[in-house]
Amino acid sequence: MTSVVVVSAGLSNPSSTRLLADRLAAATTQALEEVDVTTVELRDLAHELTDHLLTGFPGPHLAAAIDAVRRADGLVVVTPVFSASYSGLFMTSRGGTLKIPRRKRSLVTHSSPIQEEAIAA
Repeated sequence: MTSVVVVSAGLSNPSSTRLLADRLAAATTQALEEVDVTTVELRDLAHELTDHLLTGFPGPHLAAAIDAVRRADGLVVVTPVFSASYSGLFMTSRGGTLKIPRRKRSLVTHSSPIQEEAIAA
């Protein structure tokens, strides 16, 4: 079975970024015959991400997320864009914690205010 991890780096709850991630996860499930989709919400891991940066040791939920990303056959990564760049939460996770390998099959997308209106429709 193919495994796909969807990483959402939205900052609010509810988040249009998470809504987009959920839609991409549903499309992935529909497109592939046998797929196991796991969603990682970085907002929920913010404290463990900070602790990991300070101590070098991931907490239990962050360790599970790291393991899921490492084992996944493919990734869908969704982040909002602020000032023409990824969110700080995404940069923190990508900058050494989740260690998303470049060789993974990945779809990286972002949400912007214009897309938020389209998603809500």
